[in-house]
Amino acid sequence: MAYASLDPELFMLLQRPEARESVRQLIIGTHLSHYEPLIKEATGENHLINEAAQKLHRRALGGESEEAPASTARSAAFRQEVMRLYDYTCAACRLRIITPEGRSAVDAAHIIPYSESRDDGIGNGLALCKLHHWALDAGLVALDDRYRLLVSNAFEERGHAALLLRSLDAKPILRPRQIKSS
Repeated sequence: MAYASLDPELFMLLQRPEARESVRQLIIGTHLSHYEPLIKEATGENHLINEAAQKLHRRALGGESEEAPASTARSAAFRQEVMRLYDYTCAACRLRIITPEGRSAVDAAHIIPYSESRDDGIGNGLALCKLHHWALDAGLVALDDRYRLLVSNAFEERGHAALLLRSLDAKPILRPRQIKSS
């Protein structure tokens, strides 16, 4: 199939959120009724995640939210917003790998650990590949006030020069506003 099209009247109807919800419920009830509990659970979780992401986004723009989102939703919202801001790209090494299933080699990391700061704002977030996330959590790398990586001397490393942590010492990290231009 090269393309598909919708009836113009149906398209106009589906512009209204309540109409989309009615059609969604009709399709689920008619064709997917045996999956209905799973679908409702997933859409409920997505709603909580999206709500938490909106609160984090508003807080980052200066509109403080009145209450913290639930832990799971908060965590998922933090990840969603940080990954989106960094376009799934490691701020340290610029690695960006996304599988056909949408999985990424990059994590959303807290610059100051959440357990210490209780800060899940996107300003405390950084997208890092698994190696650099681990190195940050282990205290092997940190950021200075000019957003450069500081690499500890308190460890041994060897391997391909391009992959070594010490090759990143004093290098600036990728910042969200730089992503489109890099």
